[in-house]
This record gives sequence, structure tokens and C-alpha cells, in this order.
Amino acid sequence: MNPDNPGLLADEAWVRETARFWAWRVLDDIKHGAGTETDTLLNIRYEDLHADLLAQCRRLDEFLGVDPRKASPPTAKEGTTPGFAREDRQSLYRKGAVGDWQRFASPEFTAWITEEAGEALRALGYQPDDTRNL
Repeated sequence: MNPDNPGLLADEAWVRETARFWAWRVLDDIKHGAGTETDTLLNIRYEDLHADLLAQCRRLDEFLGVDPRKASPPTAKEGTTPGFAREDRQSLYRKGAVGDWQRFASPEFTAWITEEAGEALRALGYQPDDTRNL
């Protein structure tokens, strides 16, 4: 976090409310979509896109029932690869690096997120008690 301008990340009420809503959305989606015979939900982790983009594309194609041979390959020029060539801190699409959030998160912020959204984070395969693995 930029100590000179922490913004909303230092606002405990806002962080907790946002984390609660996100956790509710994730857990509700899992409850009503995943794990049934007619799955309507596919979780794709950003870290997995970085680790093996083409494997995740194949998973998505299979899930959607589309022919992957008809798809254009992912390219940075088209904006279909994870990450960005340069950092733009003013953009919604800042940097696209795995774990970059840790540069901005205070210990308090991380604790609030873990307290409010720990169950949802664990359901998605994250280990919120070990923030190096978030």
C-alpha cells in the first residue's frame, strides 16, 4: 500500500463489506453451480492462467463445448493473455502480475480480508492463513 495515499484499502468498513459481498457471491455461485451433474460454473484462477494459459483455454473450450481449433491463439496484442507489457497504476488493468496485490496490502487489510472471506478463499483453493499463497 502506498503509505502516503492508502485510499479505500485503509478503510476497514469498506474492505470488510467488499470482502463479505465477494465471499457471499463466490460461495453462492459454488453452491448453485459447481459440483452438480450439469455444472454451470467453471473456476479459473488467475495464477493458473499465468502458469499454463493454453491448458486453461482448453478447459474453458471443453466446458463451453466449443471447438478449440476455431479459436484464435491468445496474444498480448489482442489483450487475451494474462499480464500487461507495462504497469498503469491509474487503470483497472494495472499490471497483471500474480501476487502484485501484496505491494499494496497492509497487514490490517490482509487480516480483514482473511476474516471476512477466508471460507471463500479456501473454497477456491487459496490458503488465506498463509498470505504468500493468496
